[in-house]
Amino acid sequence: MKKIILFVSIVLSCSISQAQFSFNYGLGVFLSGGKAEKASGTGKLINYGVTVHPSFNLKEMEASSVSISAPVTLGVTGSVNSREGASENASFLLNAPLMIDYNSGAGSTSENMEGFGFFGGLGYGYHTGASVAFGSASGTGPVVNAGLRYGLSLWREEQVISLRFSFMKGMNTNKTDVFGINLVIR
Repeated sequence: MKKIILFVSIVLSCSISQAQFSFNYGLGVFLSGGKAEKASGTGKLINYGVTVHPSFNLKEMEASSVSISAPVTLGVTGSVNSREGASENASFLLNAPLMIDYNSGAGSTSENMEGFGFFGGLGYGYHTGASVAFGSASGTGPVVNAGLRYGLSLWREEQVISLRFSFMKGMNTNKTDVFGINLVIR
């Protein structure tokens, strides 16, 4: 285990020493659903939140990059319906993955802001919230994400809108799996 940690540390330090600083951030919305297991069965979770998506390009090429990012979402979880209104058990939500992404086309670097682009990556995440049926629904696990980007000008030039799809496989005892959709403008 110590050899693996040492190897990862050396690789990251070499990558960071060659990194071309390009800090990107975005603000967006998050909608997710998932499931949690407990003794009485499986329940569905619905989450809503606001996302802040900082990223740092470790390596930039002409039309692509490799980045580390942390699309952190804060919000609420619970249920709302037309008969009963909002659930009394609505709760705080935190979704915090750490991702390593490959980016291509629009949004891959600070110079690539036009046309279309895409990204995909792997990471590890933490998710906590609550559900009406299951109480606490916290979990950690591997995360995969992918998405599309499009360069546009809404209220200033050189903006990129990203549509991100993510999945976290819960590895804890209640097996909280989380599917997510983010819409982020940066």
